[in-house]
Parts: sequence; C-alpha cells; structure tokens
Amino acid sequence: MGIHNFIANTKKTVKRNHGFTMVEIVIVVVVIGILAGITIVSYGSWRKNISEGQVKSDLSGVASAMEGARNFGSTYPTSLPTNFKPSSDVTLTYKSGDAKTYCIEGTTARDASIIFRYDISEKKEPQKGACTAHGASVANLMHNPNPTAGTYWKSSSTSIMTLSYVTTAGYNAVRSTRLTTANVALYGERNGVGVVTGSTGDQHTIMFTIVSPVTTTVTFLVGYGGVTSTTTLSGSNLIINLVANVPQTITRTVTVPSGITDQSLYFKILWGPGVGAVGDYFDLYRIMWVPGVYTGAYGDGYNTAAGWSWDGTANMSTSTGPTL
Repeated sequence: MGIHNFIANTKKTVKRNHGFTMVEIVIVVVVIGILAGITIVSYGSWRKNISEGQVKSDLSGVASAMEGARNFGSTYPTSLPTNFKPSSDVTLTYKSGDAKTYCIEGTTARDASIIFRYDISEKKEPQKGACTAHGASVANLMHNPNPTAGTYWKSSSTSIMTLSYVTTAGYNAVRSTRLTTANVALYGERNGVGVVTGSTGDQHTIMFTIVSPVTTTVTFLVGYGGVTSTTTLSGSNLIINLVANVPQTITRTVTVPSGITDQSLYFKILWGPGVGAVGDYFDLYRIMWVPGVYTGAYGDGYNTAAGWSWDGTANMSTSTGPTL
C-alpha cells in the first residue's frame, strides 16, 4: 500500500506543476504589455527628437546661408538661398521678410506636428512654432525714435515748459512739464532739417503714444519751414483729450496741401493757455513718422523685450517686430 500511495501522490504533484494558472498567465501578459508600451513610447520619443533636431539643424544652416547672401549683397534675399539644400524629409518655407528681416519655417514629413522657425528678430537660434505676426521692416523717418537727447526735441519756451527724458512703460520718452500755464508747445525735429522734406500732395502718417498723470487737453499739428517757423499744415490739427494715466496711441495721416514745395516738416504738441496747472506733464514715446498712408499696428521706441530693433541710421530707422 505504501508504494501505491507514493506513486499516486507523485502523479498528483506532477499534474499540479504541469502548467500555469490563469492568474499567472494574466500577470505575464500585463507585464509584457507594459514593457512593450515603454519600448514603443521610448522609440517614438527618440524618433521625434531626431526629427526635431534635423529641422533645427536645417534652419540653422539656411540662416547661415542667409547671412552669407547678406554679406555678399548687403541685404537679405527675399527667398531661400539657392545654394542651400535641406534634408530629404525637411521642408523649409520663406514666410516673410525684406532686405533687413526674415522668418523661415521648417517642417518634416516624418511628423506633421513638428514645426520650428528661424526669425532674425528673435534669438539667433531656431524657435519652436510657426512664424509669428511680424511685419516687414517699417521705414521710420524720425532721425532718432529714441528720445534721449535734446537735439531733436525742443520746448517753444524753456521758461514755460521744460523737457526731460524718462522711461515710460518700458519705452524711452520725452517728458514735457509745465512751469506756467501760458501757451507752449513741444517741437519734434523743428531744427531746419525737419523729419522729412515735403511737397504738395505728399502723404505722411505720424504715430505716437502719449500719456499724462492728469486729465488735460493738447493739440497735435504738423508744421513746416525753418527753425523759427510756426506755420502748420492745414487740416493736420488733432485735439487729444487725455484722461489721467490712460495712454493713448495716436495715428494721424496728413497730406501736404497745394503751394508747398520742398519744405522741411516737423510736428508739435500744443498746450493751450490756461490748460492744466504748474507741474502737470505729459510723456511722448513710441514715435513714428512713416511715408504714405500707414495702417499697420506697429510702433517704434526701443522696447527690445518686445523684439523691436532700430538700425541707428539717421532719417531711416527701421522697425521690425510683433504687433502692438
């Protein structure tokens, strides 16, 4: 009987160890699935990183080619340089620009979600995302849109109003402060040369932002003539009602009337007699004078954090950057 029992028990043990239980099989399947998922995700991330790196590399390459073209021809080309060929899976697209600025987008056939840009007005390296709303270079005829010196800014009477140069909302501004309540004006570039020379039929657009800590009223006008001239263009005047601490951005297009030939143009902000009190002031900044009729939402003023640049050339500064 003993030997028979031993054999029977052995058979049972063998039967029990012959396969896996259902729970064991489920656990193994789950583990295999997790490992497979990790492998797939890792491979997908690796492949995306490779694709992104290739797009950025090609954008850096085409940027070098753009610089080479500029060095050779003094300006940036307004299309992709023909001497640069992107990788087989990468597409580069010239989106916007002119002689002084450009933005190029890069994509890859491997992943439609991958898009980078190289915008010369941003950091000098590819940035993630499409080209943003930058305008082509805007010709600003102000000799210096950055009001930090008295060469181009004058008070009609230093005994009535003094000028100083401050920072307002991140911009350099010219501040006009009342010493008395008599009639007085801030002149912009009434220095004989003017902002630009104008003749009958010429159109010009002047843009600026103005703010005061008090509620007051000033008048904008465009004048012409020499250093001592007070003659203004008919139809150029604009009354500006300022509310305390509320900046106003003004856009004014003027047309030079008949009878005027090759006259230097300037602008002025007039503070009428009896308006305001001693110690009142207004700040003027982000100043542009653009030839023709201009309706773009761009402005000058040395706010480098916003991506603006000024090339420093007298009578032809250049603004490029995001919309205001």
